[in-house]
Amino acid sequence: MQFQPEEQARKAVCAGWQISFNGQRMLYEQVRPCLAGLLRAQHVAEDIVDDLQLIAEEVLVNVLKHGASEQDPALIKLNVRLQEREIVLDMVDNSHAYNPLHGVSQPDLEVDFADRPLGGLGLYLVSALADHIDYNYAQGQNNLHIRKFLVKA
Repeated sequence: MQFQPEEQARKAVCAGWQISFNGQRMLYEQVRPCLAGLLRAQHVAEDIVDDLQLIAEEVLVNVLKHGASEQDPALIKLNVRLQEREIVLDMVDNSHAYNPLHGVSQPDLEVDFADRPLGGLGLYLVSALADHIDYNYAQGQNNLHIRKFLVKA
């Protein structure tokens, strides 16, 4: 994991960071506290910090589960930009093209947990917590762009 402040981005935004790692399953667990520390240092509200930690963790787990393999781990970058009215997370990885938003729908939350099919809740949670999310695949990389507003309009 690396902390890389972007001097150019600091002029346009309050703060910007890049967290990079090589897809090892143990390293993704370090992203959550790292992200929280960076955001708390900028006095981001705790409920937003919590939401962004969950979002980042769910997306990382999804990339590691569906986009990477033990033999070919994904190189993942999480770019975090704290702007005046929102926080932007850009998750970039080099695994095969995989749109995590494809097929995300509201699960039937009334179904008993034991009868519920596995999967689907994590990305539903991400889409529910984020204010805007989109995906594209370009130049051999998956790009997931997530925005979380600091203040609801």
